[in-house]
Amino acid sequence: ALGLNGTIKNVKIVNANIESSHWAGALVGYIYKGTVENCEVENATINCVKLDDVHNGDKAGALVGYANDDSASLIKNCKASNSTVTAGRDAGQIAGAAKAANVIGCSATNVVVTANDECTGANVRNEVIGRLL
Repeated sequence: ALGLNGTIKNVKIVNANIESSHWAGALVGYIYKGTVENCEVENATINCVKLDDVHNGDKAGALVGYANDDSASLIKNCKASNSTVTAGRDAGQIAGAAKAANVIGCSATNVVVTANDECTGANVRNEVIGRLL
């Protein structure tokens, strides 16, 4: 988790293989009032699977699983490429769940997002953000 006023900046992750049951991303699973800036993920596999009713394979992205909907949870100028994201719900190319206004200047190239049928499959989208908060 990235906490109060923390920043992750100028990091590149290549060939990550992440498996989680909740809040999955190659860079950070959960942002709470922090910033991810100028970061890149390439050739990553993110797989978010159901463990139980609380950890149900949700909120997965190539970089970030969940960015708290507070205005201080920012993802800026980041990119993902040649990666896959699989989850039960709330999955996107950059972030699984985030506010659109908090994801600025981000892009994805050849990032495929799919549902794994372990939850509702809601908000699993081949877009920068899976679930808009």
